[in-house]
Amino acid sequence: MSAQGWRAIVLVPAIGSTSRMCREAGLEVKLSRLYRRPRFWRVRRYFPPDVWLRNLTGGLRVRRLLRREQVAVVYSAAKDSESIFQWARFARRSRVPIIWSCHDTNPSGLTFCKRGLEEHVDRVLAVSKHVKSALLEAGLGSPDKITVLYNGLDLRRWDAELAGSPATLRDELGIPPEPPVVGLVGRLDPIKGQLTFLRAAALVAQICPDALFVLVGLTRPRSRVARFAHYYREILKQVRSPALRGRVLFTGWRSRMAPVMASLDILVQPSRRETFGRTLIEAMATRKPVIATSVGGMPEVVADQESGLLVPDEDPQTLATAMVALLQDPARARQMGEAGRRRVEQFFSLERRTSAVASICATVADGEDRREQSPLAPKEEQYAVSR
Repeated sequence: MSAQGWRAIVLVPAIGSTSRMCREAGLEVKLSRLYRRPRFWRVRRYFPPDVWLRNLTGGLRVRRLLRREQVAVVYSAAKDSESIFQWARFARRSRVPIIWSCHDTNPSGLTFCKRGLEEHVDRVLAVSKHVKSALLEAGLGSPDKITVLYNGLDLRRWDAELAGSPATLRDELGIPPEPPVVGLVGRLDPIKGQLTFLRAAALVAQICPDALFVLVGLTRPRSRVARFAHYYREILKQVRSPALRGRVLFTGWRSRMAPVMASLDILVQPSRRETFGRTLIEAMATRKPVIATSVGGMPEVVADQESGLLVPDEDPQTLATAMVALLQDPARARQMGEAGRRRVEQFFSLERRTSAVASICATVADGEDRREQSPLAPKEEQYAVSR
């Protein structure tokens, strides 16, 4: 955005990994210090006085910042509609337009769509058509305010990372170059479909005895009563079954994904719910074929039978059939990988998204969709604040 004439301020609620990452990238970071809802707030029924006070003072601080920095647009990536509703109130009181980049379809997080949210936001950017449909179903009654804008990947940086990373996941895990590796990338969560993947892998192992399977991003729960601890135990039970014993590897959390994708022969994304599917475009950018469930926004990312295969969710048999089809036909898998790369270049590049966001910000900042001169002219420096 800064290369297109904008000054970007990243506004974070507290010091943490996000603020450190932004400062390391050379971005201007400021703190909002807005108080988050206390744990078990539904049980407590009412906010304690210190929460109300901190919300009040935090809101006043944000409004002063918007005026002091002459912010032209607030661009929020708040996950839930309640948070964006509160931010819209701050922006409205400061007479600053606000854009909401929405990337969630959880009904419990979209409750404020029925409470007049559309009157407070100037534009909503949905990361897929699926998200736009969910927003309309949740009660956002102005389709014209919602623009579908896909996530993007910085292909230059991705390719540079691939070129500068001679060591891959195979080297780290001691996997020889011959066995094919099928991987799933995702946090520990039933909606990511790890159990479906492993049940399909057990079927694949009977036909392709040399195939290995990797679970990337899976972390052990802190205790036996932690969230998803029972699900983790089910995964371990499946991994220890005779068909998969010694053939499934865990890598834990990863922040650098290019070496991971370079090590896979096939990426599988058997999610039960997915608003977009970023790991899909990362694999496609690495020229890897993908298999995904036909849910959420993933059918918009994967061109079925061209850049990958789409299968029903929670169907291990069909998933296994798709995996075997690509493992037994390497030429077809390579063709799909090349088609996936072209698809990312055409629809999911960061340059494409950034250009669209800059144009939308300029339009919203003007308050109307008409300007005789370029909205990104250097002499008219614009300001954007992102949360």
